Amino acid sequence: MKEDKNLRRLRDTGRLTSKGSSPAWGIRREFKEFGLILSSVRIVSGLSQQEFSKLIGVSRPTLSYYENGIFQPTTDHAKKIAETILTLLISKNEAIGMLEGNKEEK
Repeated sequence: MKEDKNLRRLRDTGRLTSKGSSPAWGIRREFKEFGLILSSVRIVSGLSQQEFSKLIGVSRPTLSYYENGIFQPTTDHAKKIAETILTLLISKNEAIGMLEGNKEEK
């Protein structure tokens, strides 16, 4: 049986840990911690992968690869992710501050 060239390439580079039908299956997740943080921030912000991917300017599958630790974001994407996260956190803190200010006025 002829081996898929993507699987062969992944096996040759040492990135494939076990044989699977999908090239993404069995790849060591080198960027797993980054992906967990990214997905946590996205979920806490109440955004879907589609919404967050539009904010950072990547496709939804690319964001999924980042969140699952399969790919490392490019420098430009990492900067955009950081800017977006800061914007979300600042706007969330401002909203909380406004709500607390309204409670004090009553």
